[in-house]
Amino acid sequence: MNRYDLSKNGVEISPGAISISSASELARFLQSDYCENASLVGCRRLKGDFELVTFNVNVSVPQRPVHDIRNIEPIAAVFSPDEDIQVDVCSLRTEFPSVPHTNLRPLEYPRSLCLYDQPMHEVIFSWTPASFIARIIWWLEGMAHGVLHGDDQPLEPLLFGSVSDLIVPGQFLRHSDAIVPHWATAERIRRTDGTYSLEIARTTSIVAESSSDKCFVLVATSKPTTHGLVRHAPRTLAELHDLIHGAGINILGEVRRQFSRLRSQYKSEDLAEVLQAKLLIILRLRKRRTDRGAVETIELRAFESYDSLKRVGESIGIRWDGTKPSGRKKLPDPVRKGTGVRLNLLNVRKTFSRELAAQMNGFDGGGAIRDMVAVGVGALGSQVLTNLVRSGYGRWTLIDEDALQPHNLARHTLGAESVGHYKTQALATYLGAMIGEDDAFKPVVANVLAHYEESHELASSFKDAALILDMAASVPVSRHLARDVVSEARRASLFLNPSGSALTLLVEDTERRIPLDALEMQFYRRIVADSNLHDLLTHPGSARTGLTCRDVSAKIPQDFIAIHSGAGSRSVHLLDDAKEAIIRTWMLDDQLNYSLVMDIAPAPVQRIHADGWEILLDSELVKKLKDFRGDRLPNETGGVLLGCHDNGRRIIYIADALPSPPDSQERATSYIRGVQGLEEEVSSIIAITGDMLGYVGEWHSHPAGSSANPSDRDKRLLNWVCEGMRVHGHPGLILIVGDSEQIEVRIQE
Repeated sequence: MNRYDLSKNGVEISPGAISISSASELARFLQSDYCENASLVGCRRLKGDFELVTFNVNVSVPQRPVHDIRNIEPIAAVFSPDEDIQVDVCSLRTEFPSVPHTNLRPLEYPRSLCLYDQPMHEVIFSWTPASFIARIIWWLEGMAHGVLHGDDQPLEPLLFGSVSDLIVPGQFLRHSDAIVPHWATAERIRRTDGTYSLEIARTTSIVAESSSDKCFVLVATSKPTTHGLVRHAPRTLAELHDLIHGAGINILGEVRRQFSRLRSQYKSEDLAEVLQAKLLIILRLRKRRTDRGAVETIELRAFESYDSLKRVGESIGIRWDGTKPSGRKKLPDPVRKGTGVRLNLLNVRKTFSRELAAQMNGFDGGGAIRDMVAVGVGALGSQVLTNLVRSGYGRWTLIDEDALQPHNLARHTLGAESVGHYKTQALATYLGAMIGEDDAFKPVVANVLAHYEESHELASSFKDAALILDMAASVPVSRHLARDVVSEARRASLFLNPSGSALTLLVEDTERRIPLDALEMQFYRRIVADSNLHDLLTHPGSARTGLTCRDVSAKIPQDFIAIHSGAGSRSVHLLDDAKEAIIRTWMLDDQLNYSLVMDIAPAPVQRIHADGWEILLDSELVKKLKDFRGDRLPNETGGVLLGCHDNGRRIIYIADALPSPPDSQERATSYIRGVQGLEEEVSSIIAITGDMLGYVGEWHSHPAGSSANPSDRDKRLLNWVCEGMRVHGHPGLILIVGDSEQIEVRIQE
């Protein structure tokens, strides 16, 4: 990459004639009394206005240095007129050893010291002549003592210095064979600095009608090679052959063999077009730390020919006659070794993959290959899934019935090109292209509530899943997933509150003893109990996006969704190590402070079956009722029960209970509930929970020494409750708390 040649000495100049400021500062410092460990030798101006300062440095070396570093080392510092370009520091000693931490140059000598791991535009802020000389001495003394490259450091590159990139699909690089050929379609992406990325977009078994963007790729794997011993970059095919032949790769022989195949494989009318493709050579260099050490890593490098396959063949002795040869094959001229085949060294970068995603996110791939289902791929769902896929997590079935509309672009992962398409199909395509796994994402266009019974595709997706992640923001969907879907999969639910200021995570335990619908009830109870959360489910305004009554969308800032999606995706990751049920809520305030406002250990669920109904409550609520009773003994007490009904499934959820109103009559053998403040409190709870909880029945206690069995008076109470609930289409319910550990629930329709 250097644009100067030290073998051409240029013009000698005086230190005062130096025009590059940093070079001038160095020359002055070397002549000053402050410089004790180095002395100026001379200055020169090279072709291209590069300026060179030569000097000797004094080095403290051990009696038996690890590398051949001398007490006095002659050094040349080459400064570019563009002071953002790294200063090239070279040893002028021709026998300077081949060591790690030296820069790759077109020629092996003079060897270039790698002093900095930062670009010059960052180094320049703290660069001084004194620190520069100190850095050179540190490098030389560290190399002499053998401590500059420790055993815990990554291995030195065998080939480096490339500025352009080759982006390669992972399947190209998984072969263990010595040399593997491919045909590939490539896209060249040029950058303003003159560099480019050559991206292999797809592979093909034959060259298609246009070969201008086609490449013939040879992937070659080396024998184990000690790191840091290659000191110059090959510029031609001949130099590359000489460089890697000792590593067990006969690249000239392989190229000739492949060309013989081409001549026999293609018809004469097709061969001319085939030969317009470019030659790409990818090296898999197996590196070890020492000559007898084990292979620690594989370095990937690539070389692109400037010329077509036809010109490459001619340069190595292949004679193309313009027609397909007949009779005996023409032998290559052994004298022609590719000295005329110019190569450009490319930096190989693997295309984004599941493995690379996990690595870059700091994950070991846990959960990455498990089948999972995501229900709801709207604003939150699409961004959570994108985060998870960018970290290599999960093979996903995506379920949603909606198409992407223009207003969705305000908060959805997908872009304008997907408007009008089904969200699941567009998102599956987008995510699959991202990690190069089209089959990792299965789109299902369906409403799980409307289509579940008749959809074998839905049923099989749920049945085979390890996790069902609900992001549909729908209570009916959540309860359907908890109650109706046949699967051993753990269920989790992520949803935003109406204003978008809070994210809630509900997760079942791995044994599913506490299902999603039970977690929902405990979530509501905590909101009611915590006055700081009373506004959590308050509905803000909405935006109309069409003409019908259903064409409305919440007004939520995209940056809120982005922050919540990060917390959501990270939480899904952490489920691999969390076996218990979870209820958590995070809150974002106007100053963007993000805090965990709810984190409770869910209580075990109790199910009671009575008269064809299932009553669902939990042990924490039962304890609350018993505490109410204990506080009022020896008198009886009571109050109202709060929850909701699922008439279709014949389930009554009891989420909470209120204590006895102050005007109640509490006696040792009887209880008459009062009404003072009760209507206002129930109405408040209905508002706090967004109409999710309401009155479902009555509770009362029996005195000490009594069971929870209902008395005749209790039966009359049940008749009274039943009459009141009948107008709402719900059964009457009473709950009795007695001395025993069991409670008694009675229902009447």
